[in-house]
Amino acid sequence: MDEDNFKTLGLLKSDFHHTTIQLFGNAFRIGTAPLDSTPESSGILRIVNLGFVAMALFILLMNAQLIKAKNLNASLSLANVELAHQKRIIEEQNNEMKQIGASKNRFFSIIGHDIREPLNAIEGLMDLIARKEFKDLETKAMVKKMSKAARNTKLLINNLLEWSLTQSENVVFTKKRVQIDMLISDALVDVETQAEAKKISIKLENNDPIIYNGDPMMIRTIVRNILSNAIKFTQKFGKVNVNTFHSIDGLVIEISDNGAGMTDKEQEDLFELSNERTRKDADGLGTSGLGLVLAMDFARKHGGTIKVKSSVGEGSRFRLILPEDRPGFI
Repeated sequence: MDEDNFKTLGLLKSDFHHTTIQLFGNAFRIGTAPLDSTPESSGILRIVNLGFVAMALFILLMNAQLIKAKNLNASLSLANVELAHQKRIIEEQNNEMKQIGASKNRFFSIIGHDIREPLNAIEGLMDLIARKEFKDLETKAMVKKMSKAARNTKLLINNLLEWSLTQSENVVFTKKRVQIDMLISDALVDVETQAEAKKISIKLENNDPIIYNGDPMMIRTIVRNILSNAIKFTQKFGKVNVNTFHSIDGLVIEISDNGAGMTDKEQEDLFELSNERTRKDADGLGTSGLGLVLAMDFARKHGGTIKVKSSVGEGSRFRLILPEDRPGFI
């Protein structure tokens, strides 16, 4: 308090009561004027004292805020150090994952070559042997089983490798203009031996040239796997039909058969991998269902889907539906 200002009130410095307080590490000496009995001086002193109290409270509040800010800055500094440490750990883990992914890709590449090539040779040899006439019916049946086993193993290996790559997100969706009728013809070549072994006829109801913007490898795999599934679950001398047309939903590739058909429960689980799901083909052999799971994965990468309609004993109809940017014909 400025004591000189109170000379106008007739007060001397010796009339003040002095108090020392500590703020911000400094000592402040405060002089308090005595109360005057006159109403005017009492009112002035009261206002002055209230101002002093308000100023002191403001200083204390600012001091508390400064302390709080210092503590907050210290906490933020520690948090930043921890975040930087976590960032380094995440970057190291990402680098390790990339190295693991690269090693896994090399592994699949080696497996794909070293397993597929021998299987191709075995399949070709077994097909040649199966075409020969055997007087011994038991030998003939055994050769046919071996030929079928070689085909199924090859198909399983192909699907397993492709599915593994999709799970690791290493299959790149390559969109380009493709001729659907040619892809279907290629898929028919893939299953030709499988169909011939069961004397199953495959009819193309519409094979008009159609251009579509999609991934040729994925579309061929989808069609091949659906065709293979239809052949598996169709009895000897059965029929499989393939049709292609446009609908409001997009391009449709329809594959139907007159095979065993499916229950509603089997249709619900058709595109899911499950240890509990067991389904036997027309020859009584169990199937993994991996081919259809892969087919659905590839269909979804195109923004499409696969719809199934089936009844037990009446066969099944699969529809691959692919959305179109611009439908067109050659």
